[in-house]
Amino acid sequence: MASRGSIPSGDESDISPCHSENFSDHASDTDSSTAPSVFDSSSESESESEVESEDDLASEDEEEQLPPEYYLHEAESLDVSQLRHKRYSPKTQERLDEAQHFWDEFCKGTKRDPVECLSWLSDNEETVRFLKALFSWRCDQRRGKDGRRRTAGVKTKSTLDAFWKWWHLIYKAEVGHELSKDVHVKIRDVLAIVATEKGLSLKGRPKATMNTFPIPEIIFDPTLVLSPHVFLLGILFRIGAFKSLSKEGPVMDNPEKLYRLRVLHGLGEQELKLKDEILSQNVFCQALREPNGIRIALEERLTRGWLSYRMKRGGEITGFAEVAKPYCLRYGAAKAFNDSPDVSNELQNVMLQHASIDTFVRHYSVGIHVDAQAIVRGLPAQKQLLRFACSMSRSIDPRRPYRLEDSSCINDIPRVRTLEERKQAALQREFGENLLRRNFPQPRTIRKRRKAQEKRVKKLWQKFDNADEQYDRSVKQLRNEKGRQRNLLIRENLERYKNEQPVIDSERQLSGKVVDEEVLVALERTGYMTPQHMTLIDTVLTMPGTTIEKEYERRIAAINAVIAVCDAEEGAPSRRRVTQKRSADDVDMPPAAPLPKRQNPTASDKSDDTFSKAIASVCVKSPTERPTICFICLGSPSLPQRERLWMYKNPGSLSRHFVNRHIKPFSNDMHCECSICGEKLESKSALLNHAERVHGTVSRSSKTALGLT
Repeated sequence: MASRGSIPSGDESDISPCHSENFSDHASDTDSSTAPSVFDSSSESESESEVESEDDLASEDEEEQLPPEYYLHEAESLDVSQLRHKRYSPKTQERLDEAQHFWDEFCKGTKRDPVECLSWLSDNEETVRFLKALFSWRCDQRRGKDGRRRTAGVKTKSTLDAFWKWWHLIYKAEVGHELSKDVHVKIRDVLAIVATEKGLSLKGRPKATMNTFPIPEIIFDPTLVLSPHVFLLGILFRIGAFKSLSKEGPVMDNPEKLYRLRVLHGLGEQELKLKDEILSQNVFCQALREPNGIRIALEERLTRGWLSYRMKRGGEITGFAEVAKPYCLRYGAAKAFNDSPDVSNELQNVMLQHASIDTFVRHYSVGIHVDAQAIVRGLPAQKQLLRFACSMSRSIDPRRPYRLEDSSCINDIPRVRTLEERKQAALQREFGENLLRRNFPQPRTIRKRRKAQEKRVKKLWQKFDNADEQYDRSVKQLRNEKGRQRNLLIRENLERYKNEQPVIDSERQLSGKVVDEEVLVALERTGYMTPQHMTLIDTVLTMPGTTIEKEYERRIAAINAVIAVCDAEEGAPSRRRVTQKRSADDVDMPPAAPLPKRQNPTASDKSDDTFSKAIASVCVKSPTERPTICFICLGSPSLPQRERLWMYKNPGSLSRHFVNRHIKPFSNDMHCECSICGEKLESKSALLNHAERVHGTVSRSSKTALGLT
């Protein structure tokens, strides 16, 4: 069409092809060629206005941009000296200002400039003497800032230590570096000297107010496993913690006497006082391994790492899917407090030491634990079911694999084989052809070979040290790699068990197989347990008594069982029995072997002549006499009778046991007492000499093997 060719070229880009066809179909040739378009004029005016607005914005942006010289000039007004002060919180800055005030007053009294005096201090003896005078002067100050208020002065060593810390921050801020480590060590000694001269208390300030939870004793409790009274009273009676004033009359030394006590008429309580020396001891203390057995160290507090590891291992053995840790107990308690109508939000914050309820909402309440469906439908909520479904107990499966049944499979991993070959190559470089002549090496032989090479040539000695270092490095890499591979295999087994075992159990149930017996067999105790532990389990799992007197007897028996188990040494936990996997077509059979019978308690040591004969055999009468019973194990009453009276095959076997169990694990400055003859031994060398001289137990190992170097 001719009309399409008459459209100006400038408008082709503004009108799409479909629009151009529509307009041309309804317009004549003359209209399309001569009449101006309304849309063309409006689009041109809009485009012009847009260009003008963009030019205005660009000009405005150019006016707002400033040259770099402007910012350099502005930065010159920055006070760099105040930057360090802005980093501290208001309370910290207040302490710094207080320390600065005392420093200024001290320098004013000595007629020195505070800033110049800080620059004068250096790493010399004069600085230590000057600071000693400062600390002594600070302890005697009884006036605060500007002398307006009277203070008690420094009363504790911790306050003096804090003043030294604040003053050192001032020194670093002014000088730009801190005092040397040598001066730091001397200052610590100076602080101790000043504390002694001024009679400062070594006890720090009391900690923040701790919450005290009254825990009433639940009479007719269905189980005593969760009773803190039974276990705490058992520990206290074991160590004889209750105070006594009477020398001839009855004292509080057993639970039977405790439950005979009553609250006097007219009083509201009957206190039970503890001995003064017990008040500073730890209820949850450590058990230290010593040459003559395990010692309960009340002065050593149980560490968080120890508790976390034991809870983790206990959770794995129990069969929890999640990791059991101390904070799980706090999470569970916090959730119970929040669900209880007796605990308000304010009281919950006090009990958990939270600033607001938001802490619980953000970090504790990780899920919805209510029967939402029942609430919406107006039905009774299944609280107990929901509580169990949302707890860790839901995931307990005693069959869950937590360790490798066959650790030798780690040696077949390519990475482990490569490191094993590298270790052997390093060993070959260290000992050369001597490695091929015989089965090699033993640690003691390695040290002897090293000494021989040191005597021959110094150059070979240096070469040996380098090879020895490479060998140790390769051994460490191999050990770490085995640990990583072991953990990886355990995680793979757990993941496979998690994905496959529920399906297997479901299919076996549908096919009519019995699955409950397999779980029950896994729950049964199969390893050796001491009579004390068996008695404890029986007493804490007994049913409540029908009367208050029988309930007291039940608790007294449980407390006595706790007292007895405090002196029993458990030993390593027994491994879980390895059971072969059965196919779905196999018929479930009950365990062929009966459960181990309880072992009856042995007779007392005094009434048994066997111990008397054993004690006589370990006390030698001639230097050539060599017994086969370990005198340390014999004198440990916490060990089972079988281990105490164990007779080794020959004196050499006894020597190996003595060195490996009672010598190597301990340091040179160990302290112990011989339970047979009562002699106190102050070192490892004294124990070795005593063992050979009195008990005929000889050890001819090198000092390196014995750990004496």
